[in-house]
Amino acid sequence: MSKDENDWPNWPYFDPEMLEAASAVLKSGKVNYWSGDIHHLEDGTDVRGENGLFEYEFANYHSSKYAIALANGSLALELALLAYGIGPGDEVITTSRTFIASASCVAIQGALPRFADIDRESQNLSAETIFPLMNKKTRAIIPVHLSGRACEMDEILSLVREKEKEYGHRIYIIEDCAQALGGEYKSRKLGTMGDAGCFSFCQDKIITTGGEGGMLILNDETAYRKAWSYKDHGKNFDRYNLELKHPLAAPERENTASSYSSVGSNWRMTEMQAALGRVALKKLDNWNLKNRRINALYLEEALNKINGIKVYSPPKHISHAYYKQNATITGTLKADWPRERLINECNAKGLPCTYGSLWGISTEDAWKKIRLENGIEEAILANDIKIGQSNIMFQVHPTLTVEHMQATARILEDVMSQAID
Repeated sequence: MSKDENDWPNWPYFDPEMLEAASAVLKSGKVNYWSGDIHHLEDGTDVRGENGLFEYEFANYHSSKYAIALANGSLALELALLAYGIGPGDEVITTSRTFIASASCVAIQGALPRFADIDRESQNLSAETIFPLMNKKTRAIIPVHLSGRACEMDEILSLVREKEKEYGHRIYIIEDCAQALGGEYKSRKLGTMGDAGCFSFCQDKIITTGGEGGMLILNDETAYRKAWSYKDHGKNFDRYNLELKHPLAAPERENTASSYSSVGSNWRMTEMQAALGRVALKKLDNWNLKNRRINALYLEEALNKINGIKVYSPPKHISHAYYKQNATITGTLKADWPRERLINECNAKGLPCTYGSLWGISTEDAWKKIRLENGIEEAILANDIKIGQSNIMFQVHPTLTVEHMQATARILEDVMSQAID
C-alpha cells in the first residue's frame, strides 16, 4: 500500500444501522432519558427507552446485576467513588500511566490520589507496585486496564483482601475499563471482578456513543441505589422506579412527600447515544473485537521482526480487547532521531502513529494543593517514565484490514532502519 493508496478508514465508524437507530430516536422526539417508551421484556423486566434497554443489555453482557448509563466515562469513575462513600481523609491508589480522569475523580471527591508505578511489559499497575503505597487510609484501588490489556486482578484482589483484614475496613476496587470493553481475565469480563466497572464510549474508544458516553456496572444494591439517584438530581429511587416494577423499588419507601431523597446532579445519557450504544454492543464480539484481535496479532508478529521494536504478548489467561497496539522502542535511537521525529516520519508516510497513553500524570500541577494539604511527596516512578518515553502506538480498529497492518509494519521498518544505530 503506497502513500497515495494509504487511505486509512476512519474510527469511529457509524454504519447504516447505527445511523438509522439514532435517526429514529430524533424523528420520534423522545430524546431524553425520561421520555422513552416503557418496554416489557421477556424475563418480566420493564425498562424505559433506549437508555433502559442499553443498561439492561450492557449488564447482561457482563453478567452484572446493575448498569447505569452516563454522559461520559469520567463521570462513571466519579459516581463509583461517590457510591462507596470515598471522600476527605481517604487515599485511592491508581496508575500514573493513564488519562488524568483516573486520578482527578479521586481529588473531586476530596480524597487523595496516590500513584503506583507500572509493570514494564503490561504497562499496568500490579500488586507489587501497589503494595508500598497501602496504609490505613487506603480506601480504594483504581486499576486501569490500559489499551485493553487486563491487570493481574487475582494478585490485586488477594493483596486487597489481606489488607482489609489488617486495617479492619473495606478497600474498594474500581476497575477503569475505558479502553477495555470486552476484554477478559481468566474468562471473566473486565469490570466484573472489583466492586465497580467504569466504561467510556468517548470518540475513538472500542465503541462510541456519538463522541461521549459512559457506563457504570455494579452488583451492590446500596451502591447502585445511591449512584442511580445521584446521576439524576437525587431523585427518590423508589418513587421513580415503581412504575417500572423495579425489583428494588419498595412501595413502603415510596410513600413520602419528597420526590428528591438526596442532592444530585444531571449525569444522564441521551436517548440518541443509547441507541448508538445498543447497536455497537450487538456487534462487539463478532465484528469489533474479532477484527481488532486479527489486526493486533498480525501486527504483533510483524513488528517483533523489526530491529529495535518489541511488542509484548499478554499471557494466555488474558483476552486482550486491543483498543490500540502498543510497541516499545528497545533499540538506541540516533541523536538526531528522537521519538518525536520517528512518530512524525511515520505519519508523514501515511501511517497513523502516536506515543500512546499519557504518562507521568503524577507530576501534574493538578495535585500540588492536595499534596501540600496532606504532606505527601510522590516518588519518581521509574517504569512509568521509561515506558512513557519509549512507547509508540498503532491503530487496529475493525475497519482496518490485514493490508493496513502490512503497511504499518513496512513503513515502521523503513523508518526504524533510518532511526537506530
